[in-house]
Amino acid sequence: MLDHINLTVPNINETAKFYTDVLGFTVTGDFNTPSGRFLFVSKDGVTYEILENATLTAATVGHIALKSTDIEADYQALKAQNAKLLGPVKQIDFIFNGAKFFFVESPSGEQVEYIQLL
Repeated sequence: MLDHINLTVPNINETAKFYTDVLGFTVTGDFNTPSGRFLFVSKDGVTYEILENATLTAATVGHIALKSTDIEADYQALKAQNAKLLGPVKQIDFIFNGAKFFFVESPSGEQVEYIQLL
């Protein structure tokens, strides 16, 4: 099941205003972290994770994220299939109540994140 879509945008405040005021999304998380600001907006089961990169002239889709209920089992299952894993399972504590995640890359080069909220 889809967890979120990652967007990197040139101006996070303008993007937040568009998604909330124009499209009717609700801010479901807003975190200032050592890596920058993470803004989550949601509507009708769709969540965007929005990051800012002021050097961009247009938004880019960074990755899609799939929900996991057992991150270690998902990791091992993909490893057993010789999927191109982009590192080990990692844990962060600065968004929501923490999360465990990892990335896998398809043969076409797009990245898919598996994430389990704690």
